[in-house]
Amino acid sequence: MNAPAPAGSDHDHRMKIILLLTLAVLWAPLSRSQEAVPKGKAALAEKVYVAGDVRVPQAFDYKKGCTLLSAIGMAGGTSDFGRTTAYLIRYGAGTKYDVGLIARGREKDPELQPWDVVHVMN
Repeated sequence: MNAPAPAGSDHDHRMKIILLLTLAVLWAPLSRSQEAVPKGKAALAEKVYVAGDVRVPQAFDYKKGCTLLSAIGMAGGTSDFGRTTAYLIRYGAGTKYDVGLIARGREKDPELQPWDVVHVMN
């Protein structure tokens, strides 16, 4: 993993934008009328969100053992693994990963947890 960027950097600004977009995505279902909210077990399904430079940004039902790379694959993949960065956002904090290094086995593919957000940037 990479060391945190200094405060006030371009990286810090991008992370704030990603977090704001993530909050908007997560807030949208909560802001709908009660008739639109599903009832029962489906309403409690744990999700993983994949957004950014992927072919099909979406939410998936969480499955134990799901990794960063497999989540990107379920979202249709990305066009250029050689220069792709993914931010794993968990509990409001983001960690930067090089998707190309993960795909080549040079960096560990982190296992996801319920409610994680993966934001991909080329």
